[in-house]
Amino acid sequence: MSVPVPLLLSVLSIHVVSALTLLCVEAATLQVMTALRASRDPESAGDILRSMRLAVTLTRIAPLLLVLSGLALGWMTGTFKAPWLIVSMMATVLIPTLAHTVEMPRLERLSQALPSVAALAEFQTDKAMVLSARARFATIIWIFLLMLGKPALLPCLAIGAVVYGLILLPALGRKMGVAAAA
Repeated sequence: MSVPVPLLLSVLSIHVVSALTLLCVEAATLQVMTALRASRDPESAGDILRSMRLAVTLTRIAPLLLVLSGLALGWMTGTFKAPWLIVSMMATVLIPTLAHTVEMPRLERLSQALPSVAALAEFQTDKAMVLSARARFATIIWIFLLMLGKPALLPCLAIGAVVYGLILLPALGRKMGVAAAA
């Protein structure tokens, strides 16, 4: 299939910009989550939550543009059947899924409960938030490695298992250690 080079470059530009946007949004989100977990008073936690509004919007738009432009590029270049491409797109969908099913409802509950000190303390000890943020970080690393290596299906899955294991196991180990000590 012959695709005009300007069209290919335009879609590639959209893909790269949306990937960089997603990376920046994830970095900013991790920074905000760290600040929320370290916040000492409900007023500063409220300010931090209000500063997240743009990031929330971008967590919806960037992954969508990334997947759609990736699908278009795969179709234009004939690589759509490559396992690394399919796995990376599925992994990309995991990022907003975690954000909107695990993190956003908890952040919304915190926002509504503020200025409650108890609500802030409960949020700061919520292990699901930590695991979700770590899983999103692991997913970004996994996608990056897939884009670099372009492996077959089994190596794709093995790379994912190693990345998730290295990033999630320490948090799970602390969680189990806390439960065993109680």
